[in-house]
Amino acid sequence: MQVEIAIREPCVLGESPLWDDDAQALWWIDIRAPAIHRWSPATDAHARWLMPALVGSIARRARGGLLVGLQIGFHVFDPESGALDLVAHPEAHLPLNRPNDAKCDRAGRFWCGTMEDYGGHARGTLYCMARDLKPIAIDGPFSVPNSLAFTTDGTRMFFTDTRQGDILVFDYDSATGTRSNARVFLPLDGAPGR
Repeated sequence: MQVEIAIREPCVLGESPLWDDDAQALWWIDIRAPAIHRWSPATDAHARWLMPALVGSIARRARGGLLVGLQIGFHVFDPESGALDLVAHPEAHLPLNRPNDAKCDRAGRFWCGTMEDYGGHARGTLYCMARDLKPIAIDGPFSVPNSLAFTTDGTRMFFTDTRQGDILVFDYDSATGTRSNARVFLPLDGAPGR
């Protein structure tokens, strides 16, 4: 396998790559810049939008634009106009908290974990947002919620608190958005790194 640099765009803390099949473009965030990036391989066009607060997660919306997790709440972002519209700020009482990793399930539910910036204390929550964009607290507290993923058939969900180490897997019901039967998928077992 040969690894090549697709785009040379230095980031302070680049994360959350998201392929947009409709636009044939790659989105990602720079948490600390804070900024959202989009790159189109066919044209090599790169766009960057500065955000007003730390950005921790993004997801494409069927209605266009992105759902963005900022330290100042969840917003709908229109890349054409640059407009940010607040939809919810469930942790306004925790000003050091910010969204971290997030993924959508097959039904379009947005799952996002929050954390105290730098993960100093376990004050984060795992939220689920359906089409009404109302965040529902599912689990917590967490230090650094991460590694959210779903199998392609939508029957399993993966999650970890990076400070805890073990990657968990849940049975997942895509129809109802419920998870059950938590178990360790990959134990840390004293391995280096996180």
